Amino acid sequence: MGYFYGFGYCFLTDWHYQVLKKLGHQNLPHSYITFLIERISGVKLEDKLVIDTTMWTFGLVVALSIFIQVKVKRKNKKL
Repeated sequence: MGYFYGFGYCFLTDWHYQVLKKLGHQNLPHSYITFLIERISGVKLEDKLVIDTTMWTFGLVVALSIFIQVKVKRKNKKL
């Protein structure tokens, strides 16, 4: 779906935002994670900060996962 609507698009988020708008919510942030942070903690953060932090965290988790998988494969080859 990201190919048609942009990187990070989620149809569930889109649907949830449509429901929230019909319930009267206005000025919803671009990022769903920003919305969740504000809704749960009450802290209002800028979309760019949340999006950048999310992307860096995702990248770090992917890199760490690859590192661990390579390490486990090498260990299993030695056994």
